[in-house]
Amino acid sequence: GISTLPPYSFNHCYFLQNVRLSENLTKIQSNAFGGCCSLYNIRLPESLKEIGNSAFTFTLLRDLTIPKGVSSVKASAFSSPFNAWRSYPRCAMRPMFTAQRISSILRWVSIIPL
Repeated sequence: GISTLPPYSFNHCYFLQNVRLSENLTKIQSNAFGGCCSLYNIRLPESLKEIGNSAFTFTLLRDLTIPKGVSSVKASAFSSPFNAWRSYPRCAMRPMFTAQRISSILRWVSIIPL
């Protein structure tokens, strides 16, 4: 499986809600899930070592367990300023992904109902 989730790989996938990542994943790069304003549940694998800049900004993550092996969490990895949603209108728009983008995304991770 893939070991690194590339930058911006799910960026602004507005209707992404639940994610389960590959057990081989060691690095989530910058903005991988930035702007996924419906994302409230993600399961991080025990193999994870690094979480990049702004990887989860503007998400709805409520309860997240960071695996013990994570040695680096970059700046603003989980930032979502208070009341930012009121000024973030794109969350009300249609998702910005095509069949081609979904196909390329699915080679990186498995999206499985939790």
